Amino acid sequence: MAKIAQVLIQIAQSVEPNGGFFGYFDLVDALEASPAALERFKSALSSASADELDGIYEVDEQYGWIVMGAADAMDLLPDDPRLFLSKADAAALPDDKIIGALVSACIVNDVETVSRLATRVDVNSLDHHKQTALGYAVGNNHAECVRILLSNGANPNRVQNWGNTAMHDCAMSVSSKEIFQMLQTAGGDVSIKNDEGQSVLDLLKQNRRQHWIAH
Repeated sequence: MAKIAQVLIQIAQSVEPNGGFFGYFDLVDALEASPAALERFKSALSSASADELDGIYEVDEQYGWIVMGAADAMDLLPDDPRLFLSKADAAALPDDKIIGALVSACIVNDVETVSRLATRVDVNSLDHHKQTALGYAVGNNHAECVRILLSNGANPNRVQNWGNTAMHDCAMSVSSKEIFQMLQTAGGDVSIKNDEGQSVLDLLKQNRRQHWIAH
């Protein structure tokens, strides 16, 4: 599973300029300036499964966001073949499976399942990757899932893996200004620092998104 992820990360690193910040939009520019690298990037993505792409964050979280952000911006992500849960399947889930199913629904933007499951579990629970459902919904730019989770008590300041909150996830992923301001309205704090000492505001500045902050 890690092989495709490593290939994609290596391609990103091969076109990364020396020095300075490197975000997903910089990867887009670098790939478009290097037809050979772009072709390898497209080829790797086309052969990747949904599970393999999900696993890229385990290989390297920082480059995972960069690679997936660039792929999404360039409309290169393959269709996700995983099926949405039916109402009956969602209702039949045992308690110990709900968080995993909620996370999966947030990843694939299964809004109906998110709505059904968010009322049956503590939405601030961490999955086995120490990530919240809100973190996944934010990182995948699924605004309606974010809205549902927030309405069911999701905390945008809940600390996840590497000390990141959903606010950090939003600042450094393919997420949108709309989602960021939803999180901020729900009490999201831009001053919280992750394990690397980076605040949400730091990441916004690095990604040229400081204008997202609502005043």
